[in-house]
Amino acid sequence: MKFLTRLRIAVAVILLAIVIIALAVYLATPPAPSQTPEVTPIPTPMPTATATLGPYPKLAFRADFASLEGFNLTEMQVQTHPSIPYPVLVLRQGGSGSIPIMLNSTDDKDYTVSLDVGLDVLPGKFEGVRYIFSPTTLNLKGGAKVNSILSIEVDLDAPTAYYGLLVRAYIKEWGGSILINPMSYFGLLIYPYTPSYAYHVMAPTPGWPEPTPSYTPFPWITPTIAVKPGGTVYIMFDIDKGTSDPAVQVKIDLSYDSGSLPSGMSAMFISDPLKVVPAAPFGSVIMLNLTVAEDFPEGTYRMIATIAVGSYAVQIPFDLTVTSQK
Repeated sequence: MKFLTRLRIAVAVILLAIVIIALAVYLATPPAPSQTPEVTPIPTPMPTATATLGPYPKLAFRADFASLEGFNLTEMQVQTHPSIPYPVLVLRQGGSGSIPIMLNSTDDKDYTVSLDVGLDVLPGKFEGVRYIFSPTTLNLKGGAKVNSILSIEVDLDAPTAYYGLLVRAYIKEWGGSILINPMSYFGLLIYPYTPSYAYHVMAPTPGWPEPTPSYTPFPWITPTIAVKPGGTVYIMFDIDKGTSDPAVQVKIDLSYDSGSLPSGMSAMFISDPLKVVPAAPFGSVIMLNLTVAEDFPEGTYRMIATIAVGSYAVQIPFDLTVTSQK
């Protein structure tokens, strides 16, 4: 042990001597003349062009609802523009359907277009629903037309749901996506029964002053809904409460010519029968099941649905035609 200790001391002394000698040599050496540092030239800044997507592509979209397969079809009247009801595709759980899609270019440019389906409320997602375009990518020549088919499948265990669908097109040469036109909007309802008609009601936000419209509000269109004696029709009311406050309740009532329902006619309201709806805290869906007896007199009956959201109320008319004819 003593030998190892002395060895460590000797090594330390030798290393210290080497350091002292090196330091002395460094201090005795005159400094070398400094060289003028080389200056890297800095280029003159050039103005950069702001990226732009360019002129909006001129494309038109059309879904051929007359040629759809597998879907049932109904219409939804929207309070803000009731004169243009939009289509609602209906599928049961486990069902599937397809609908032809056509793109029409009035542009003089050629485009590579990729189609996709989005939801009108974000964030949102499909639950138990799959879709595909065939083909997905289209080569669209200027001034020409191309076709695709949108196919939708619903799982057996998919929840009942309503989705607002938007068809979008990503244009490679343009570098962005577009919503082709307002007619690319339609609904998808996952439900065991097909409503004969549907309404979308928009209540003002409670506590806010109701804005003065800059135009004369459009009246509701009065559709005619047919039912056979002994049959039932379904009418869907999709109501935007204007608030997520659960204390704001939705109430609905049905009358015949502002009076009570005639004998042999019964109405049952089902509140929130759908498990998935857009903007769930703000929305409320009510399904009206309207039944007439086997011996109910045939004819046309003016029905009034009164919907109240808090202190706001609106009346929606429709004609119920009871007929044994197809």
